Amino acid sequence: MLLGFPHEAISQIVEHAAMQLAHGRDRDGAPTMTAFRTTSFEIGRGPAGEAILSLTIGQAGKISFLLPAAMPGQLSEQLQKLAH
Repeated sequence: MLLGFPHEAISQIVEHAAMQLAHGRDRDGAPTMTAFRTTSFEIGRGPAGEAILSLTIGQAGKISFLLPAAMPGQLSEQLQKLAH
């Protein structure tokens, strides 16, 4: 399944999801437990050469994000700062 969101809306969507994460309920109204753990990630290229960030969730799930052109370099820079 592929969902598309305008880039300018993604930070707000992520913030809303994070704020509501602990308030989840199932169909019967019982509280749900969060089971969202990223087990790995990779940065690759899409069919048109665009940068794609893919997060592996559990053993089989995968969420992929199309990254703006400058973002892979920014991610690399920040990860290198964290590694030192």
